[in-house]
Amino acid sequence: IRWDKTGTLTTGSPRVARLLCERPGDRAAVAEWSAILTGSSRHVFSQAIREFLTGDVPQSAGGTDARDLAEHRDVQS
Repeated sequence: IRWDKTGTLTTGSPRVARLLCERPGDRAAVAEWSAILTGSSRHVFSQAIREFLTGDVPQSAGGTDARDLAEHRDVQS
């Protein structure tokens, strides 16, 4: 646990809780572009995005993951 630059107490381990899109039909494209843009980055935020998309971390209620997007399920956010 540490203080970040804004004075907020943090663990330094960001996590994506859910994916929200203005238009639900955009979820698959947003997930695809997110995976492409974060694919080769070692940045902690990129890692959190990749973990969310691959389902390597627990999802919060109301969230969605890459499996839902790939299957084009209508996931409630």
